[in-house]
Amino acid sequence: MKQLFTFVFMCVISFTSFAQKISNDFENLLRQNPSVENFEINKTLGTPSFIRFKTGSLPDAQNAETLIKELFQFQKSGAQLVQQSTTQLKSGLTVVKYKQAVKGLAVQHSAIIVNQQGGKIYSISAEVYDFPNGTNATSSLTETTALDKALNFVNAKEYAWESIEKDKATFKDNPAMVARLSQLPEAQKPKGELVYARDIYGTNAARLSWKFDVYATNPLSRHYIYVDAENGKILLADAIIKHADKINAAAEAAKAQKEAENCPPSAVYTEGVRTPMRTNAAPPVVSSSVLGTAQTRYAGTRNIYTTQLVVPLTGTTDPNNTSAQLTYSGVDPRSPVVSATVYILKDDTRGGGVQTYDMNGAGGAPISLPGLHENSLAFVDKDNIWKDETAVGTNEDLIRGATRNGSNGADEGTNDDYAMDAHWGAEMVYDYWLARHNRLSYDNNNASIKSYVHYGPAYDNAFWNGSVMTYGDGSGTTATGFKPLTSLDVCGHEIGHGVCSFTSDLVYQGESGAMNEALSDIWAACIENFTTTSLGLPANTFYPFQIGEQISSDGIGLRRMDNPKAKTDPDTYGGLNWQNPNCTAPSLANDQCGVHGNSGVLNKYFYLLVNGPLATTGPPTDRFTDDGRADAGTTAALANTGNIYGGATSPIPAREFVGLGFAKAEAITYLMELNLTPNATYAEARSAAINAAKTLYGACSSEEKVVTDAFFAIGVGNRYLGCSSPTLDAYALQTSISEGVSTNTCPRFNQIELRANLTVPQAGTTTISFARTGGALGNSEWAFNTSNAITYSAGQTGLKSIFVNIFDDAVV
Repeated sequence: MKQLFTFVFMCVISFTSFAQKISNDFENLLRQNPSVENFEINKTLGTPSFIRFKTGSLPDAQNAETLIKELFQFQKSGAQLVQQSTTQLKSGLTVVKYKQAVKGLAVQHSAIIVNQQGGKIYSISAEVYDFPNGTNATSSLTETTALDKALNFVNAKEYAWESIEKDKATFKDNPAMVARLSQLPEAQKPKGELVYARDIYGTNAARLSWKFDVYATNPLSRHYIYVDAENGKILLADAIIKHADKINAAAEAAKAQKEAENCPPSAVYTEGVRTPMRTNAAPPVVSSSVLGTAQTRYAGTRNIYTTQLVVPLTGTTDPNNTSAQLTYSGVDPRSPVVSATVYILKDDTRGGGVQTYDMNGAGGAPISLPGLHENSLAFVDKDNIWKDETAVGTNEDLIRGATRNGSNGADEGTNDDYAMDAHWGAEMVYDYWLARHNRLSYDNNNASIKSYVHYGPAYDNAFWNGSVMTYGDGSGTTATGFKPLTSLDVCGHEIGHGVCSFTSDLVYQGESGAMNEALSDIWAACIENFTTTSLGLPANTFYPFQIGEQISSDGIGLRRMDNPKAKTDPDTYGGLNWQNPNCTAPSLANDQCGVHGNSGVLNKYFYLLVNGPLATTGPPTDRFTDDGRADAGTTAALANTGNIYGGATSPIPAREFVGLGFAKAEAITYLMELNLTPNATYAEARSAAINAAKTLYGACSSEEKVVTDAFFAIGVGNRYLGCSSPTLDAYALQTSISEGVSTNTCPRFNQIELRANLTVPQAGTTTISFARTGGALGNSEWAFNTSNAITYSAGQTGLKSIFVNIFDDAVV
């Protein structure tokens, strides 16, 4: 008879874990592939999440699609492969991203990401769904019924398509504006699309679903809503509008209602502010963009690019709002521009353009957000020297409020100086991505970067709506609110969300949403550092590891990357201030399961990646010195009682964990982001970052060590264990049992094969020993057929096996 028994595997050089026998087809296929160095399996989906190939047998990039279909067994489900994007890094590495489709329908959030260079494939990251034969592709739920389910889930007081109808009534005397509002595609009633989507709130299986883009205006939100096409269950609500800071949903709704009651259309939209276009207006003579100067609110006098317009006597249309006449922005009420040469905030030297427009302090009711964007007007200057000029007739009075220091939000609606920050900041964001990462705007295809300022009144946030930036005036520091939200790091943060949507497309909730937020903070810090370094700006003006320090009342910021706990955010995975990322009903009220809060963990990782442990940062009034200690749990008593990663008592060898500086840290992080899949976890981010360091700087490099140790410092994974110890892949040691007939007197025996698959460094040898533990085997005897150890010599790779014979005298 068969007995239960256990083997313990002992290596002369320790390693942390091994995997037991798994019969999954994907694992067997990958273990048998001689080109595969190591791999990981997504335990939830049961499919490979990462594959790295051996240096000596890298697959050809020209065979990438065939390789993917073989490795992910697309033939089982008849899945198709759709190429989505190609990204060329400055290092020469190319990242090609594919999506999965089944029966002609897109599989949402699927991703197969191929890293290749010199015509060879180095690794593949993936979020792939395994579809059984006979997968349903026909909806039993009508589109109308599914939309009702989606709207019931959002439960807004008013939606964009409803608001647009009210907007048309507001502009009933301006037919051109009504016609433009009627053409807003994002504001129409959502159209359903059949796709396969992951059941995030349930089984995690891919289900046939209806996808809707639901844009609400009261309270403001925009989501992709996925409704199960069979039973009407909500599978996922993925937020598209992303704010600079977490918001109070109840307060936002109350504010919107108050605006609706107290701001009738005539109070905001007067003829003096919105001048209809004359029917006899002629087009202006438009020049190429020219260099000007601007007095910004937060960065001093800066160079900006603008566009010159030569306007005829009859006037001309506004470049953003062609249903209105071009008017001067630095005067109240606005007056028409006629027979003049003027400049507008439109830079055509950078990709598809950088454009900045004026929403005139209107926000929420009575005009919807889509309507406000369409109704916004250009900022105009006569001499391309954008500063406060109060002389009569200049029409260039940028600061018309009674206060100009950000203390009173009510005055900021007429202060236009901070629009210069938005325009200059967007230019710096474009320059950063091109210079550091060879990326062309947020979409890598030179999309125009549009910013809309004066969204208010006194709105204490900024947000990315999926295609443009919108900035609030802030309620003022006297109300413990914010100054105008156009500081450079807020610009970098919000446009960073646009980058994320075209790279990893991280789902905006739970752990993936927290990393979405953290990556925006990381790029904000990188852009601040890049800009201040390249332009020589004063070091005491910008503090990269404090997000929003220039707009906050305390001068510290919304979040601190060096010390997240100072802003009640966690700095350790599962540590103090950690929020449950797996809540079942993400909403504004719970910050989409803690996306802004839990971002602190990856923020702290990046800070350590740049600076190493025990560094001191921050302004003189609020300096912070890292203590080199993580948390061991979520209570205050367990704060700073976890992993020791810095100082004399750290288990990390001296001089191993040191800061890499910005250049290397951001190169690694960008490649990590490109390889993250939409529902990635912190653990998967660790794998992606380590692989990025190995790809860019080599296996066993100091960069790989620092990345590994930095994740250890935030409680994700072990510290770097050293290159002298071969690292087993996740499924290196396997145990299999087979039965056969013995030639000796025993009628039956079991033979157990013990296998190790690893790579040994170029120096030295490695021996793995095997022994039995766990008690007697009754009448059975056991013995190794040769020895009880496997020895690998220097530089050797691959699979080796030994066998254990288990003899059983029992008659069968």
